[in-house]
Amino acid sequence: MAGFFTDINEVANEGDQNPCEVTSNAAFAGTAPLTSLLTTPLEDRAVSTRLGAVDNPVVIEFEWEYLIDLAYAGLLHVNLWQESFCRMEAFADAGRTEKVADTRYPNGRDRRVIPGLYDPRTLQPGLPNWLRGGLRNKDFRLYTTNIHANVSLCRARVVRWSLWGGAYQPDGTDDTVYRVGLGWAGDGLTITRHAPGSGDGVKTNTELTETPGGGTWAEPGIRKRTATIDLAQVNEGVRDKLFDAAHRAGNEKPIVWLPDVTSPEKCFRYGGLFRRVGDHAHKYIPPQFASTTIDLVEWRE
Repeated sequence: MAGFFTDINEVANEGDQNPCEVTSNAAFAGTAPLTSLLTTPLEDRAVSTRLGAVDNPVVIEFEWEYLIDLAYAGLLHVNLWQESFCRMEAFADAGRTEKVADTRYPNGRDRRVIPGLYDPRTLQPGLPNWLRGGLRNKDFRLYTTNIHANVSLCRARVVRWSLWGGAYQPDGTDDTVYRVGLGWAGDGLTITRHAPGSGDGVKTNTELTETPGGGTWAEPGIRKRTATIDLAQVNEGVRDKLFDAAHRAGNEKPIVWLPDVTSPEKCFRYGGLFRRVGDHAHKYIPPQFASTTIDLVEWRE
């Protein structure tokens, strides 16, 4: 499996550190402006005043003064249905003429927010997702919706997102606007030795109270999704970059972890926006290798 880890978000640059400017062809609410995409907390999302259509998508552009290293771009905590469409394009020049990345399929079609699942074992005849192979909406809405785009490492000055299709509200009904929590663009680290037995899981934080006579009731807690990146025999370059990331991100800054960049389903369920928790541990094996474990918890604000 080829996982991907990044703590470098050029969208969130500050001051004179190659600041990012964000613009759109659509209006955004005055109380939820487009600039909300540049920072956390995620509750302060940017909210558009319309949905996108195939011939008039909602376009969001991030532009920097200087070129950035780009291997990953994302829109995190969005409310698009999985059947909606997205496109990420990157340009090396401010004039948008030198394209260096494009997520469209070879036939020119945009990809869906969550592409179809091609494992026939996941397709159940008669269910609404049978033909397209998506997740059932009941399952889809269990998780935070993020849009991830991994591309070959390139140098970019402009990242353009085009969105069109339906959106949902928290109660599962259709929405009339797009809500986006955070934009992300930057370099990262491809990890090709992600151990398959890593400890991905969910902690409910529910408190159970028992009374004499067998009475029991539950106080629901806030669920936390966790992920553990277990790495064995990591080469020195990966080891050092992970150590650098541990210093940069600490336990306070967000990171993006995708467990398998070839599987949108796995990235949707088990990847996303996290923060590092606990200590960063290395265990040297022979001099040129190391064993590494990183514990993550879902970023919720």
